[in-house]
Amino acid sequence: CPCALGMMSSAFFVPRTQLIEWVNATFKMSVCKVEQGFNGAIYCQVFDSIFPGKVSMSKVNWGARDAYECLSNYKVLQQTFETCNITRHVPVETLVRGKYQDNLEFLQWVKSYWDQAQCSIDYDPVARRLMSTKAIPDWALPVNDKENVVRERGTKRLASVRSCHPARAQGHRSIVTRDDEVEHLSDDLRATKTKLASVEAERDFYFTKLRNVEILCQDLQDRAEGTQTPFVSVDRVLAILYAEGSQSPAVPVDVEVQKDHIGNGQQS
Repeated sequence: CPCALGMMSSAFFVPRTQLIEWVNATFKMSVCKVEQGFNGAIYCQVFDSIFPGKVSMSKVNWGARDAYECLSNYKVLQQTFETCNITRHVPVETLVRGKYQDNLEFLQWVKSYWDQAQCSIDYDPVARRLMSTKAIPDWALPVNDKENVVRERGTKRLASVRSCHPARAQGHRSIVTRDDEVEHLSDDLRATKTKLASVEAERDFYFTKLRNVEILCQDLQDRAEGTQTPFVSVDRVLAILYAEGSQSPAVPVDVEVQKDHIGNGQQS
């Protein structure tokens, strides 16, 4: 079930660039950062494509920036979850902060859910988005409309800058591009470190269990004398394997020598 994905699921290793390309290609947007999903509008659109007619798209505020505006979008999303019996918790209080890692992980889960769902091939993301009674930001406008707006808005401004400071304009674009690249690379590095720490913790967890079993076996060998066969209950081994966190039983454990068992076997 996609609602119960663990942090080690492959869904949480989908890179930022792939998620952005998926959002833009599938829903005809021009998103450039996963943080743009902080207001909940993109998440509402994704689930609208999965459950047509179940999301109140007319109530979605695509230009929401303040917390109270974002909460309205998340209310729409949570109502959809309740209607469609989706049990996944939506971490609204962290998503609305607009932090990279929080929105990355939630978008990764959303993408995984979308991949496993049977979405309608007739879904029109632009028409559904334009049902909103609020203003639509440039990045959420239909591509053709946005290009016209940007072209009309930017041509005069760019021509003016170039005519006055052609070299400065070129240098400024280069600096901005590099700053964006550095920011995204830094975010990716932080995300990788987080994943690495999780993997190392899980490795140490299972290594400790195996080491405890090894110590138990070594203790059995030390206690064996002559033909006596050391015996330990399978329950004690399972107690080590299934213990959580620091609850693993202390080792070595008391070992019972199977004297009676051997004697009974010889008499029979």
